[in-house]
Amino acid sequence: VQMSMGIAAEVHLFEATVQMPTATDGLFYPPMQVIFALKEANNGKLHSHLWFFNAFCEQLAPKYTVLVDVGTIPAETSVYRLIRSMERNAQIGGVAGEIAVDRPQFFNPVIAAQHFEYKIANIMDASLQSVFGFIGVLPGAFSAYRYQAIRAIDGEGPLVEYFKSLTASKKELGCVCWLHRWYIRALMVMHFGVYRLFVGNMYLAEDRILCFEILARRDCNWTMHYVKDAIASTDVPEVITLVDLIKQRRRWLNGSFFAGLFAIWNFGRVWRDTSHSVARKCIFTLQFTYMAVLNVLNWFLLSNLFLAFYYILSLALFYRSPVLLRVTLTMYFVLVGSLIVFALGMYAHDVEPSMNPRSIIPYKCHLE
Repeated sequence: VQMSMGIAAEVHLFEATVQMPTATDGLFYPPMQVIFALKEANNGKLHSHLWFFNAFCEQLAPKYTVLVDVGTIPAETSVYRLIRSMERNAQIGGVAGEIAVDRPQFFNPVIAAQHFEYKIANIMDASLQSVFGFIGVLPGAFSAYRYQAIRAIDGEGPLVEYFKSLTASKKELGCVCWLHRWYIRALMVMHFGVYRLFVGNMYLAEDRILCFEILARRDCNWTMHYVKDAIASTDVPEVITLVDLIKQRRRWLNGSFFAGLFAIWNFGRVWRDTSHSVARKCIFTLQFTYMAVLNVLNWFLLSNLFLAFYYILSLALFYRSPVLLRVTLTMYFVLVGSLIVFALGMYAHDVEPSMNPRSIIPYKCHLE
């Protein structure tokens, strides 16, 4: 690693001016300056965003910023549609496009499940949230932000909270005064580590923290929208196993659940600090009430799944074969119980041979 003044180099910059030809008449588009940043080490997506926003954007001061993951291919006009939506409405602070699975393989249950999950998230969740004006998460794989809406000013702003897991110490994360003082005191009486556990899980979904901070930014009235015509296809690895998918989704579920609690608990900031109209604040109140009810239902999801499973089997088997009904319910309890024991006692890859038959049915039902 190259050294400069005793400090290891983290990023190498390459700059060039390119001029692309048009597709038909042989003319050229205006010259465009391109800067390529190559990191010394792969320190994760958030570390790359830290360089992008705090190093480059702070100097260039762009009007819009677009985030695209490696392996994600936007359609020909997708980036244009994201920017156009923010140009037409100056109140929009962030937009998200539709992410689709590239060449979905429906005979592969793992890939088919992800394809189904993406479709449900786009058709139902993102569309409904866009009507209210607040989208819980703008996916880092393909989204765009108005830089003015997220820029940190005098040490405050959405980007400060977004990068707090990188820039703040563990002690500082345990002392963040987001919650009311009485709640912090209550947690300290229980055990101060509980709050750190809450914050640690919450920052597994830093994208959700960023979205709420945009909505609740002081003296601002930013909203977020979903652009259904801005489509980007993402590559789902064909060799991914159910265990790999479970490990990824477990991290996402932890982060999204605690980040959702954080947003619901701090919703008062929307009424107190923002400059949204009263009508818009009432709409947000309805949306966050829906989110609170949804979180409660998600907490009891496993029991609700069992009740639905039980009543369906009861209608089909109670009078015909009560013995088969009891055997089926017993098998269900054994499979779910073994999953809980495995989750508490070991890692998913340690029990990979036995994970697939136990997990595929509950996981598919959870997605549906």
